[in-house]
Amino acid sequence: MRAAGLPAFQGAIARAAADADPECAVLVPTRSAAAHLARTLAAEGAAVPGGASPASLRLLTRDAFYRHLHARLASPPRLLADVEREALARAAARDAVRAGAPPPFRLRPGLVRLMLAFHDDLARHGRSVDTFERLAVDDLEPSVAVDRGARRLLGQTRFLVAAFRAFAARLEATGALDEHGLRALLMAAAPPRPLREVIVTVADRAAQPGGLYPADFDLAARLPALAQVTVIATDAVLDAGFRERLDDLLPGIEEERAAAPPRPPPLLVAPPVAPDAPAADSADAAAADEPGADEPRADGPRADGPRADAPGADARGADAPGAGAPRADAPGAGVGRRHFVWRDRE
Repeated sequence: MRAAGLPAFQGAIARAAADADPECAVLVPTRSAAAHLARTLAAEGAAVPGGASPASLRLLTRDAFYRHLHARLASPPRLLADVEREALARAAARDAVRAGAPPPFRLRPGLVRLMLAFHDDLARHGRSVDTFERLAVDDLEPSVAVDRGARRLLGQTRFLVAAFRAFAARLEATGALDEHGLRALLMAAAPPRPLREVIVTVADRAAQPGGLYPADFDLAARLPALAQVTVIATDAVLDAGFRERLDDLLPGIEEERAAAPPRPPPLLVAPPVAPDAPAADSADAAAADEPGADEPRADGPRADGPRADAPGADARGADAPGAGAPRADAPGAGVGRRHFVWRDRE
């Protein structure tokens, strides 16, 4: 669903939520966005399925969406916490070193975390460890004999592949699930209480940091018993490339224009002013209203030069010879007005 701007975007979400199945989830980028959307729907009096309040609507981030799907399964294996996965990844890295695939760098805890993030990115973009090994090795092996950098990258690739396989083996031995195992389990069979509809209000990861990955859209397209997926985005997001990527992520998706909701024109509200309040409160405004404020002051600075009593000024009295006329050697002589000349003290 294409919306012209933010008002139409919010109105489209409200209408989609009102017409949705009671077993519906709305995907948002962050928890703050979920709280703000709930307040917006409540302020506009939007209806939700079953006549409940907007606060009861399932507004879920990406991670919360996976946890919600996991809770709908019948006696599922437990989900591993992030710290548990990181501990497994550190042990898997040591297994890879013992298996004869040492890394070309010193293994540090921060690098193990980055290795795990790279492993997750491969799976979230639909790439397996075998595919990564085949593509990287085929590209680097021909240059190993003459390129020292390619030789180092090839050693790094072999270490990562060995570590990822050891991580998968250790994960399977725990009997628990991570995000990728849960995704495979969800697509295998419908849970006892399946979701019937998903409303996506967030773009993909290429468009915004809190967006979805290709594997998430693939899950939405293949989730058993899921009848409808509604993607709502603004023209600016869609025209920036998200529309073309949607054709690859969700083939055959239909496009619909969201109508902008009627809104009253903006109203400027001024604070009440007492009848006897002064028109201006600042000292400058009060001074500007004094009589003779626009006239030059006799003891003040002149606009065309320094004061007559300023140090070094050549100011002659009114009774002096030539008073009222500029000096012949003064700059600007002959202009027809009095001038003040700064003398060079050196």
